[in-house]
Amino acid sequence: MEFKDISEAIADVARGYHYHKPPEFLVYMQEMLSRVLRFVKDLLEQLHLFNSGFSDTRMVGNMMQMLLYAAGGLCTMIIVYLVFMRMTKLTQMSKLARAGALESERLLTSEGWLEEAKSLAQKEHYKAACRAVYLSFLRHLEEQEVAPYAPAKTNYEYWYQLSKHQEVQSIFRKLADIVELVWFGNKQAAREDFETCLSLIDEARAKVRKEPSAQSLVLKSNAAGSDKVS
Repeated sequence: MEFKDISEAIADVARGYHYHKPPEFLVYMQEMLSRVLRFVKDLLEQLHLFNSGFSDTRMVGNMMQMLLYAAGGLCTMIIVYLVFMRMTKLTQMSKLARAGALESERLLTSEGWLEEAKSLAQKEHYKAACRAVYLSFLRHLEEQEVAPYAPAKTNYEYWYQLSKHQEVQSIFRKLADIVELVWFGNKQAAREDFETCLSLIDEARAKVRKEPSAQSLVLKSNAAGSDKVS
């Protein structure tokens, strides 16, 4: 059986073929990948996790087992870290709450707390200054007989008591949000925060009006009745 000579056809194809050298980057990446694979294989053989006589299924099983162990250990470390950070944060918040409760029990008027806030701001203690403005606001609400002051009262209780004064309620919410963020949160208080608190309490002072007490209403009613009789 004779075979056809195709050398001329191959030569024609070869003459028309132009070899393009692959990019150096791809060649380098292939070499590095081969080295990494050889290193992993040698490491697994040293750990007796891989043997050239093992089946591919056995090798994959060993690899999956290692990955599961690594993932489990990593998850455990993350959980322990998060719990530790949370406990640390709760401890700090508890200390700040106790310090704030003791500070709020000081018998200062609204003006007294405002002067205290300005004094703290001059020393660049903006965190404490913002809280002093907040306490000045609460004392002002009591002085104007809008909401009685109590150190143990929560912001929600104050907010609920201000439901009849919606504009003041809105101002209180903004002020309380700033103070909670700089006092209990991770935000570093700055002068801009203090100035915002000052502007909010000035706005609140302009809107808060002292409501007459029940006793004063009775006295006015009696006085009006006496005038009519006379």
